[in-house]
Amino acid sequence: MELASNFSLLHAKLSKLGFRDWDSVSEGDVMTGNPHTYSLFLQFLYHRFPAATAALIRKHDWFILEHSDENVGAATVRLLAAETGEVHGISGAQFGRCKYASAKVAMCHSLLRLLRSLTPQPSTERHPARVPIASRSPMSACKPAAALPAQPFAAALVDKRRRALNSLQRS
Repeated sequence: MELASNFSLLHAKLSKLGFRDWDSVSEGDVMTGNPHTYSLFLQFLYHRFPAATAALIRKHDWFILEHSDENVGAATVRLLAAETGEVHGISGAQFGRCKYASAKVAMCHSLLRLLRSLTPQPSTERHPARVPIASRSPMSACKPAAALPAQPFAAALVDKRRRALNSLQRS
């Protein structure tokens, strides 16, 4: 039951980040710990946070993400141990087996936390306080028309020519 609730949280986080490849993920693969499924999640997270991933690649010369499911899992296990000190109870070789689903979900959560912590946050500027509608001054439904800005020279010439043509006598 714990696996289901942890994966439900992971599902919500991945969906919020923009993961849309749910057609290739089955419930059986998730519950059995299919390495391809969890490698798909890890690769998505690495691609979703390119600046943080690039910083990790520069920091660790051994950290190379290859397209092999086992290599992605092994690199992530080693990375989490080196960066956060978290050990999820599985090795890189064990990631390649259809077991250890709980540990793989925990790895995805940990990787997401790590990548978010390495991503520069937008400035925390204070936004002006919201004013309740009741205390706002009433706005008029129709604003008075402002004087139209002067037409550019070419537009004025076109308008003059149009008036001249419209005033011609036609037979």
